[in-house]
Amino acid sequence: MQTEQDPRTRAKFIELLGEAKDHKIIPLLKKELAHAHREVRYWAVLSLEFSGFSEAEQMAHEYKQQHPEEWGDEIPNEQAS
Repeated sequence: MQTEQDPRTRAKFIELLGEAKDHKIIPLLKKELAHAHREVRYWAVLSLEFSGFSEAEQMAHEYKQQHPEEWGDEIPNEQAS
């Protein structure tokens, strides 16, 4: 996944990783919060938020507070960054 360049595909990988509910993926998801494309960041935040781990949920909460402009009513598409 780390070599995947297509933002939409990368976002789908992140979404799937989030479904794993494995504590080991938290550092990877945290790194994706700095990705250039909004769709990737969006799925990283959601995966952290719904991971079931308080540490990850806190990261998602902090990111959302620091970047309120990224949180609207719709899922971003691959053109958004």
